[in-house]
Amino acid sequence: MFPIPAMFGILLLSGGLMAAVAFPIGRANADTIEVIYSFKGGSDGMWPQAGLIADTSGNLFSTTHFGGGAKYCTLGCGTVFEVTPAGEETILYAFKGGSDGYVPEAGLLADKKGDFYGTTVIGGAASEGTVFKLTANHEKQLVAFTGSNGKFPLGGLVADNKGNLFGTTIEGGSNCIGGCGIVFKLAPDGTETVRYSFCKRKNCADGEGPSAGLIADTSGNLYGTTANGGVNCTLQVPYGCGTVFKMTPAGKESVLYAFKGGSDGANPVAGLIADEEGNLYGTTENGGAGNAGTVFRISTNGTEAVLHSFCSLCQDGALPLAGLIEDKVGNLYGTTVEGGSGCGYLGCGTIFRISPSGTETVFHSFGGGYGGAFPYGGLTADGKGDLYGTTETGGADDFGTVFVLRIRGFAKARSVGSSPTWPHPPAYR
Repeated sequence: MFPIPAMFGILLLSGGLMAAVAFPIGRANADTIEVIYSFKGGSDGMWPQAGLIADTSGNLFSTTHFGGGAKYCTLGCGTVFEVTPAGEETILYAFKGGSDGYVPEAGLLADKKGDFYGTTVIGGAASEGTVFKLTANHEKQLVAFTGSNGKFPLGGLVADNKGNLFGTTIEGGSNCIGGCGIVFKLAPDGTETVRYSFCKRKNCADGEGPSAGLIADTSGNLYGTTANGGVNCTLQVPYGCGTVFKMTPAGKESVLYAFKGGSDGANPVAGLIADEEGNLYGTTENGGAGNAGTVFRISTNGTEAVLHSFCSLCQDGALPLAGLIEDKVGNLYGTTVEGGSGCGYLGCGTIFRISPSGTETVFHSFGGGYGGAFPYGGLTADGKGDLYGTTETGGADDFGTVFVLRIRGFAKARSVGSSPTWPHPPAYR
């Protein structure tokens, strides 16, 4: 069993938004995208790349990569935003580009008080990224990465039941020139410790370059991916094709699976989800039979199975860069940033479902323009079966969108999924 404890749980709200739901088989009533909000650029946000979380009132929260109007950054230094169910947007914080950090790439974590926690890729004392806390429009830097303690956090955060935060940086640490990435812990008193520095073993057999956040089991073990490293890679020797790893509370790391770069996939840049039996699920950016990425499962004994291989220039999608959500009968849902039946030669991305038997259904192909394009972030869903997410571009001003794909009348889901948060945060005001 792999039950996710409350503090590691996915947002599960009574009457509000949940992380995963059950949906119908096929495409009926599934190909209608409603743009809830189109970003305007400038003082507004632009180019969101992260998924969403929600409060009990159904308000959605996330970050934009740029925008916000800060003079230090030509395109703006990024924002934290709220979008109401009615489509009204509020910028909760616009990064200034100095010690407060800039360019947030990951989504948010929320506590019971409605305070938000997140990361910025750049900024801080050494301009190598930060961990921040946002409380009622006041932003506080919790960590400034300087290299040895981590460098460039691309993923989000997860928390334990003592209030400790855990995350990764893609570079930094004590190994490799410039560092090959770390797992870090941030205690409630503000003390940051490096729990593990990657590339300790020959040829980075233990993994290199974690770019996603983590999940955890009830024993406090952490699970994640590295985009590179591992052994037996046929594509990118000596850098490796990436790994799925486990780290114990004591900081001992073990590789559960090292991708080979062929039909098994390569370069997992997104995080993982887990089912109740302890199987792990995720995506790879590359590899697979079509060399356009995969959806995979890692069993409890470390056996990998490819549930779907995407195909370049195919309508099933290509290049899945985000993680997955799961419904109560084991269907998996996610996004690809290319492929699909709309929007030019390479396609502008898809929303897909993978059944437990491995059958893929494309629920929506993004066509660019007002409907949005390139959904880099993952999905979240409510109890009615509606899927919510962001697109990096498209919308009325081509600065990205917040969208909903409405699918009605299906069973509610168990609480496993994508964006980690404390349960039941109040409405953020």
